[in-house]
Parts: sequence; structure tokens; C-alpha cells
Amino acid sequence: RVYDFFSESNIMVIETKVIKKNLEVEFLIKVPSAIGRLNYYSYAKNKKKCNDSDLSMAYVKAQQKNLPALYLCPGELSKKGYEALDIELKTVSYKKL
Repeated sequence: RVYDFFSESNIMVIETKVIKKNLEVEFLIKVPSAIGRLNYYSYAKNKKKCNDSDLSMAYVKAQQKNLPALYLCPGELSKKGYEALDIELKTVSYKKL
């Protein structure tokens, strides 16, 4: 699903790192924008319900690389997760697959 999303969105994958097979994958990607392609750290996790701690983990890993983060998950994001995106995690984007 992740690669389908990337191809539909015209996102170029630079690097892929499988953490847990069929569960967790890290990506370095280039996202198209009005000012050119932007580098992003992306974290995809196969979970039914994603929460604020999942987003925080992606945020920390993206900060280590000095990049904004894109968190991809097929499940719903919890209420705490949405609150964290609005208040604390402004450089993290969430996309439901």
C-alpha cells in the first residue's frame, strides 16, 4: 500500500529500511511541492489504531535527520494523536492509507 501511495502522489523513494517485515518501514523520500522536491523522513507502520507515541517516535527520528516527518498508517489516529499533531508535533504529517 505504501508504494502505491508514493506512486500516486509522485513521491520519489531515496532510501528504504525495513525494521519489522510487514509491520514497520522507514523511508527517506522526496515530496513534490510548489518550490521543488522536498526531503522528508517517512515512517510506515501497519497498525489498526495509531496513537501519539507512534507519532512522537517518528518525530524524534526525523529530528535526528533534520527533516520533517510523514507518518503513514492504515488505521485510525487516536484523539490524543490528533491533539499532539496540532500542539506539539507541527513538523509531522499523518496520512491514512
